[in-house]
Amino acid sequence: MCPFPKALIVLFAIWIIGILIMFFATLQNFYKNQKVQCTVAKTIWLEARGEGYVGMEAVATVIYNRSVRRKLSLVAVCLQEKQFSCWNKQVPKNVRAYNTLGGGYNWDNARRLAGCLLRPDFEPMDTWTHYYNPDKCTPYWASQLTNKVRIGHHIFGTIDE
Repeated sequence: MCPFPKALIVLFAIWIIGILIMFFATLQNFYKNQKVQCTVAKTIWLEARGEGYVGMEAVATVIYNRSVRRKLSLVAVCLQEKQFSCWNKQVPKNVRAYNTLGGGYNWDNARRLAGCLLRPDFEPMDTWTHYYNPDKCTPYWASQLTNKVRIGHHIFGTIDE
């Protein structure tokens, strides 16, 4: 004869199942956040690795502002077609450059900034939604930019959408 009532055993089993469900849900969320952080960090690093921390923070600001204004996920903003040149099909060498990265100070900063974007208390530097490098191109929308600021080689600004 079992010293524990069947109801107690059933409750214990339900409790264990609940803990396992919460554990696996937390684990799944962790891996999802890692994927988001990695995609955002790659975008920040590939777009502004030579611009120092402030330049990378400015790119993070653009990603954040676009995500909020367009109601898109951070990954959707980063991978949206023709928005960030590092992901354009005609520039695969940048992605290869990332694959040979192997760490470094600027990569650590990009990862840190990407992690900050995932936090609810992230505060963008400004309202910027666009940027470009005038030494490489002048996009058709450049004349529409307001609130322009030059950081490193890039001009950042806002376009009301």
